[in-house]
Amino acid sequence: MSPDPEPDSGEQRDPRKRGAGLAAVVVAVTAFSWGFILFKAMSLPMPVISFWRVALGAALLTGAALVLRVPWPEHKRFVIGAGIAFGAHQLVLIGAVKLTSVAIVSFTTLMVSARASLTWRWGISPSR
Repeated sequence: MSPDPEPDSGEQRDPRKRGAGLAAVVVAVTAFSWGFILFKAMSLPMPVISFWRVALGAALLTGAALVLRVPWPEHKRFVIGAGIAFGAHQLVLIGAVKLTSVAIVSFTTLMVSARASLTWRWGISPSR
């Protein structure tokens, strides 16, 4: 699969959209990078942190979907399965942060994400 084609030369890009997109990426990266540090500093048990993190995210996403009038998915079992997998991921991730250094967990997460992205987007599978 090849990357998305470039826009036509006559098509103009709106600089406000680019600035908003860049700001969204900066906020997302900053928020994500602070998460591991906050988990390490909290004295709460892992399941409690996971529960409240997922509950807050679900509430925010549901509210956004209702405001934007996004249709609900037809195949709810996939959504439920993804939610269960994400909950398990949260338990493992927060447990790893509590038991090891933040740098090791961040690096491992980055490598797994990079491999998944390369495989999904371009069909590149690094050799073992």
